[in-house]
Amino acid sequence: MKVEKIFSIPVLFVTSCIALSCSLFSFTFAAESFESREMRMNEEWSQRTSKQDSQWNNRMSVADQHYLDREKRLDRAWNQMVEAENKKWKEVERSVLKKWDGYRQSSQKVWVDYNEANDHVSQVDFESGEVVVEALLPRGATEMQKRSALKKALHRMENSRDSSGRKVMDGMLLERGASQSITENSATSAAVRGSDGVTREKIGVRLSMVPDHVAKRAKIFLPRVTEISQRTGIDPALVMAIMHTESFFNPMARSSAPAFGLMQIVPNAAGREAYQYLFNSENVPTPEFLYNPDNNILLGTTYLELLFKNYFQDVKDSGKQLDLVVSAYNWGPSAVRRNVVSKVDIAEMSENQVREYLLDHAPNETRKYLINVLNRKTQYSSSQ
Repeated sequence: MKVEKIFSIPVLFVTSCIALSCSLFSFTFAAESFESREMRMNEEWSQRTSKQDSQWNNRMSVADQHYLDREKRLDRAWNQMVEAENKKWKEVERSVLKKWDGYRQSSQKVWVDYNEANDHVSQVDFESGEVVVEALLPRGATEMQKRSALKKALHRMENSRDSSGRKVMDGMLLERGASQSITENSATSAAVRGSDGVTREKIGVRLSMVPDHVAKRAKIFLPRVTEISQRTGIDPALVMAIMHTESFFNPMARSSAPAFGLMQIVPNAAGREAYQYLFNSENVPTPEFLYNPDNNILLGTTYLELLFKNYFQDVKDSGKQLDLVVSAYNWGPSAVRRNVVSKVDIAEMSENQVREYLLDHAPNETRKYLINVLNRKTQYSSSQ
C-alpha cells in the first residue's frame, strides 16, 4: 500500500499537469480562434459596409445626376420661355414704332395695350388712377373721324379682358367721363412720324378712374383671397397687402424680373416652387397662366405658405417670422437667411430689433416694401 501511494503521487501530479496543459492549450486555441473569428467578422463587415457605401454612393450619384438633369431641363425650358417672350415683345415694339414715335411697355402698376393694327393705344396707371387713350389718323382727318377713332379705342380698353375672362376695367372709369371728354373736343393732337416715314396725327384724351378705384379692385379679388387663405392658413390681410404693394391690383402687371400678374410671381422661382407643391409637377407656369387672377392668387398665397413653413419655420415668434417672410417675398428667402438669419441670433432679439436689423441691412427696395406691406396689412386687417 505504501508503494502504491508513493507511486500514485507522481502519477496524479503528471496527470494534473497534462490536464492543465490541455486546458491551457484549449484556452490558447480558443483565444486564437476568437481573434481569428473577430478578424474575419471585421473583414466581412468592412467588405459589406464598403459595398453598401458604394451602392449608396452610386444611388446618390444617380439621384444627383437626375436632379442636375432635371434642373438643366427646367432651366432650358425657362430660358426658351424668356427668349420667346422677349422675342414677342421685340416684334411688338418694332411693329409699333413703324407708326408711332415711341413705344410704351407695361409695368407693375401701368398697363399698356395696343390694338392689332397698332393705331390705338391705352395706358392705365393703377396707382394714380390716370388713363390715357390715343389713336392715330391720317393727317387732315375730320373732327367726327377723330371722335370716332377715340371712341373705338376707349371701347376696346373698356372691354379688354384678362385670361380669366374678367373685364380689366370693369367699373373703373367715371360714369360718362370718357364720353364727355371726347364730345367736348378736349382731346390733344400732335403730328408723329414712325419708322415707315409716314406722318400721322396722334389724338388723345386723358381720363380719370373713380376716386376709390383701388378699394373697388381690392373687393373684386377679396373672395378668392379669402378662399385660398382658408386652405393655406395665411392671413388674407397679408395677401391683400402684398397684392396692393406689388401691383395695386393690376391683373396685367408685368415687371422686368420677369414677374407677372397681381402678386408679381416670377415663373422660375416662386411660381415653379408653388406649382410643384400644389400639382406635383415640375412645369414652370406660363405668363398666360399667371395673368389669370385666380391662378395668380393661388400660387402667390401658396408661396407665402411655403415661406412660413419651409424657410422660416425655425423662427417661433410670429412677429419676427412675419417680417422675415415679407422681406423674403421681395428679396428672396435665400438672401434673407444668408444676410439676416445666419448673421444674428434671432431668438435673442426682440421683434423691433429684428425689424430694425432688416431696415438697416436689406436693399432699399426691400426696406420700403416691408414698411408698405406691414402698413397695408394693418389697413386690411381693420377693414375685415
